[in-house]
Amino acid sequence: MIVPLLKAQLSKELAQKVVDIVKLDMRAPLQAILDTGMASMRAKDVETDRERVEALVSAYRGGGLGVVGSEKVRMALELGQVEELVISADPRVIDSTGASLPPSSGVERTPEEAVADELIVKARSTSARLRFIEDRALLGEYGGVGAFLRFKL
Repeated sequence: MIVPLLKAQLSKELAQKVVDIVKLDMRAPLQAILDTGMASMRAKDVETDRERVEALVSAYRGGGLGVVGSEKVRMALELGQVEELVISADPRVIDSTGASLPPSSGVERTPEEAVADELIVKARSTSARLRFIEDRALLGEYGGVGAFLRFKL
């Protein structure tokens, strides 16, 4: 089998990026190869999203190095506490309670989209990492957004 020989030639960093090994006919059409690769990447993304949200919830419940909900995340961003913003890729689950909509820029935004935009801009301005979670159910009960903190106050 060629897989062990190929793996032996990969650098450690590249080997860690291997998501899946699949068997395809060597005459498989390009589209079948791309579709199979994308399916493997999506499955890995779902798995890592779930793990990241579980870690966030543990940090939140375990003593303060995590926050959830748009208001608490906004406050942490303003204080420069946020190491990583974890936000739903679907803004419809983001809690927009108490949000003030920015002046219209000519593009119609829902309150939830405006909150998402604001949090993302603040995260970028403080060099916080950004992680979008594709499965809306994972962050839904936490207002669609959370953050890992650099430090507690």
